[in-house]
Amino acid sequence: ESLPIVLRPGGCRFLDVELRDKRAQEGQYELEVREVRSAVPDDEAHEEASIAASEARRSAAAGTKDAVADAVESYQRVLSLWRRSGDRYGELMTLLSLATLSYAGNQYQEGMRNSGEAFEIAHSLADRGDEGLALNNLAMCEGPLGMLESAREHMIGAAEAFREAGVLFSVVAARIN
Repeated sequence: ESLPIVLRPGGCRFLDVELRDKRAQEGQYELEVREVRSAVPDDEAHEEASIAASEARRSAAAGTKDAVADAVESYQRVLSLWRRSGDRYGELMTLLSLATLSYAGNQYQEGMRNSGEAFEIAHSLADRGDEGLALNNLAMCEGPLGMLESAREHMIGAAEAFREAGVLFSVVAARIN
C-alpha cells in the first residue's frame, strides 16, 4: 500500500504501522522510500486525500447508516482532492468506493454514474482488473433497476476483464424469471 508523507522542516518523525484487519497475521514489514524530494504544491492535496480516504474507509466499515453517510461525504471530498492533485488512480479507487456505498444505500443511479466514471479511468490506465470491478459495480446497480440485459452484458465484461487481468473470482449463476 502506498503512503505519501509530506514532512515539514525540523524535528523527528516516527511512523507507526498498525494492522487494519485485526485477524491479519502479525509479522515484520519492510518500508521502502521510493522518492525523497522537495515538496510541490500538489503533495499537500495528495497527503490530505490519503488521510481523508483512510477516515472514509473507517467510517464505511462501521456500517451504520450515519457512518456510511459520513463515509460518502468524506469520499466526495477525497475525490475532489485526488482530482486537484492529478492522481487518477486515487480518483479511480474513490469512485469504486462511492459506487459500492451507493449500491449498499440503494442509490443505484449514483452508483451507475460512479461506476461509469471509474470504468473510463481504469480503461485510460489500461487497468483490466479495475475495469472489471467497475463493470461489476455497474451491473450490480443496473439489476435492481430492471436493466437486466445491460447488467448481464456488464457482468460478462467484468468476468472477461478479471480473467485477462489474472484475477481469481467465482461466478454465481442465477436464473432470472
